[in-house]
Amino acid sequence: MSENKVNWSKVWEITHKYILNKYIIVLVVFGVVMVFVGNQSAVERLKRAEVIDSLRHERDMYNEQTERIDSHLRYLRTDKDTLERFARERYLMHCENEDVYIVMDSIE
Repeated sequence: MSENKVNWSKVWEITHKYILNKYIIVLVVFGVVMVFVGNQSAVERLKRAEVIDSLRHERDMYNEQTERIDSHLRYLRTDKDTLERFARERYLMHCENEDVYIVMDSIE
């Protein structure tokens, strides 16, 4: 059982010169400051990276939506029958001497 005991005084003798070294202390303080403190800290950079990723995703979504709307608009501008059908369905337009009936589903 005495073989498994740790001699803490001997461990302290070996490690205290490394722990109390001024360069190590300065390096640890510098690391803490860089990671947690300030506007350019690693934590702030990670938060901004998440915001940037979400904004890029939103931009891509809006670009796809714009492309779909542009293609639909091009299709409406080139085909007169489609434009007429779109106007009749969407805005309930009709020709003179023409009756329009709106059929709605009953809600139960």
